[in-house]
Amino acid sequence: GEKYIVRGILFKFSVDAFGLFGGNDHFAAKVAGHELRSLTSAYGAAEEVTKCSEFTADKATIHFPMVCFVDYLGYRLTAVSLLPIGKDTLVYGSGDAGGVVKDAEDDIHVKNTMEGIAKSLNIKQHKAGVMRGREKLIHFPVDIEVHRGTDGRVYMLDFSRLFPPEAPTNSNGKLIPGETLFRLLRPELVKNYPKPLSPDAFSLFGRHDCKEHNTEVREATKYLYESAIPAYAKYLASKEFSGAITWYESQKQQDRQYNLGEGVTSKLHRAGCNVRHLGQVITHLEALKSDPTGDYNPKHIDLVKTICFREIMARVIKNEMKREFREEMSKNKASGQPALEQDYTQLAVCVLNTYFGKSKRSLEWWQSKELKEKVNLYFPKTVSEEEFQSQSDLRSRLNFLTAALFERTVMLAKIECSPHCKLGSIKKELKNIKNNKELDDEDLKPLVLTDIIALQPGVKVMHVLAHGEAVDLLYCILKKKSIKEKKRLGNLAMGILCPVIRSAPLDSKALYLQAQHLAYNGQIPLAEKHIKFAVEASNQKNPMILAAYALLLQTKGFNDKAEEMYQKTLKLNHHHVRALGDYAYFCFEVKKDMEKARVLFEKCLSIAPQYKQGLVDYGKFLAAMGEDEKAEECKNKALKLKGFVDLRLN
Repeated sequence: GEKYIVRGILFKFSVDAFGLFGGNDHFAAKVAGHELRSLTSAYGAAEEVTKCSEFTADKATIHFPMVCFVDYLGYRLTAVSLLPIGKDTLVYGSGDAGGVVKDAEDDIHVKNTMEGIAKSLNIKQHKAGVMRGREKLIHFPVDIEVHRGTDGRVYMLDFSRLFPPEAPTNSNGKLIPGETLFRLLRPELVKNYPKPLSPDAFSLFGRHDCKEHNTEVREATKYLYESAIPAYAKYLASKEFSGAITWYESQKQQDRQYNLGEGVTSKLHRAGCNVRHLGQVITHLEALKSDPTGDYNPKHIDLVKTICFREIMARVIKNEMKREFREEMSKNKASGQPALEQDYTQLAVCVLNTYFGKSKRSLEWWQSKELKEKVNLYFPKTVSEEEFQSQSDLRSRLNFLTAALFERTVMLAKIECSPHCKLGSIKKELKNIKNNKELDDEDLKPLVLTDIIALQPGVKVMHVLAHGEAVDLLYCILKKKSIKEKKRLGNLAMGILCPVIRSAPLDSKALYLQAQHLAYNGQIPLAEKHIKFAVEASNQKNPMILAAYALLLQTKGFNDKAEEMYQKTLKLNHHHVRALGDYAYFCFEVKKDMEKARVLFEKCLSIAPQYKQGLVDYGKFLAAMGEDEKAEECKNKALKLKGFVDLRLN
């Protein structure tokens, strides 16, 4: 797309400027989304390799650009911080679409680190490049770039193809242009797949041994469709998800933080499936109604199918509205007329009235093949061949209950509406679906211009910012004495972390911080559940998380398991201050191994002499050993330091 540099920031418009996607800017925006998602995954893996695991001299610390994107009036604008790099600073990957590929042969620190990150993400080493005889053996997609910058630091960028694509599909005898660039496998599926996969599969960059790489990715895609998606459908049909719906109905109506559509998609991501697979999920749900081996409630399955289809249609409407905005922008640009926000607000009203009005035009649109083709373009296999051939109204799959669809659509499209245009009540709709009653929809009237207050921009940022905010709130909680204020700040933190975990269920840092906040709010069982998720997501390679888990096991009295975790933590990083201090206190209080406790305390404080918690705990140890003078000295040192003590889960 188009690129601009303004005040040290590179701005990129996600448009299909070169026809890679058949002129569909929506798919170009998807690629930008992969850039941010993959950057988040690479950042987490790099932290495991170079910061959390034992740092050794053969590793390089990887630095990343700050990236965010803004969705506004149909366009996606990506902002990337400029880095101190140039054409002569590249040490790994390719900056010219695979013409010249570098494998960091002369920079062993970078090479070892890249290998470690790839191993964490389960990405396969392969020969890459487009020039015969000049291919290089690398672990990442050929267009990844790793630079040793002019400031001496190592920078990694260009992540849009970090993960392998789905095996291309043949839809009605046609391949979708650029499909392997925007239909990628989820990080969760790749990380948990039994074999590492090549990100250059099904591309000219990975033509060396392409048969092997393509076959492996095809098998992974088969696993996705034949195992992961059906398993997820069974979860949705289960009593466990039925309980989630009951919980949702019990929430206050003004609480819009949780949505059933989000509940469906967050678990979908954890299962390694993409939102675009919801059509296949619905197909499997329908099959489960007649499954003699399962104890499934047909009414519950119908409800879940409605929720899934509602999520599909909300996203289709949002995408179509964005397309209308882009077309309007192109017309204004061609005519030289300025774009007024009021024009786009009016356009949004027209689109919403088409979908939510009662006119003949609305009826014809819901019955049209054009709409059904759009649904299947974004969400393959959602509309059946029978529905294509007939004039069936797709609203029948929503039981003609469109109020909740409206709610979800304006939420996804970032449209701020006036209160009087809210179309009905989600809680009321759920109740009527369950009771097979029709909703009294007298309030379903076409919208007017004043019903929309504003078209808001949608902003997505790197998860590291959410991590920082959550840590800051944690320390604010520790300063507060009011229980009410602690709870308020905890809820703020959960509001920051929950969207991160919905988007990236394997974000171990977010899971760890969520466990922290739950613990400080007294929700110990939930904290335990999330710290276990964090341990699993980090592949038991993050000492910070393992140390927290060891402390939790110790608190619950599982001392043997706790000691095993402490030892595992220190094996990963024998300089981990918190683990040393906590293990020392464990040896002192629980194991009564005073000699070992002394060694661990002394090592902890030799690394971090101003570690307040360590000083306090060591003071207690010295007092118990009758060394009162040294104990008093530790106590006085601790009192002069800022910080908190007895915070056994941070």
